Amino acid sequence: MGQALGFIRRQYLVARLYTFDWWLFSLLGATFSSAIWLGNLAVLLCGLLTGTPSPWIPIAVSAVLYAVTVYRGALRQDLVKTYFPHWERASRRIRGFDVWANPLVEIAHWIGVASAAVGRLINWRGIRYYVVPGGQVQEIICDDYAELQPVPEAQLYREAG
Repeated sequence: MGQALGFIRRQYLVARLYTFDWWLFSLLGATFSSAIWLGNLAVLLCGLLTGTPSPWIPIAVSAVLYAVTVYRGALRQDLVKTYFPHWERASRRIRGFDVWANPLVEIAHWIGVASAAVGRLINWRGIRYYVVPGGQVQEIICDDYAELQPVPEAQLYREAG
């Protein structure tokens, strides 16, 4: 999970440093989406604890939103089969999670996008890049030359056995 969040943060940090408008759009979209899920949960809990307002409204809204995210997850997985057939077998391990646990995926996505709001240091494969305004790399620090060696393709795309 830490590696996944690190990857998301690194990708959005690059986006923030080079295409700020697109990163900001992603941040606002992820914030809105996560706020809807958490807001519905808060209204539902408040309704259940106090008896008002009716808890059926947030339940219905959440059910519709969840159905839409399940559809989007299934569509995403179909697109993997279509456009990346060599990854289809390896993606089977995460298919169910992507389709059925999408609200958790969206919150993890928001954490990754929001965490890219600060800093200018990109750490990738043992190399740290410090990027200054304008997108210029000011400093490159390499911890271990051995980590720079290419990784075998089989290790990059581990097949689900």
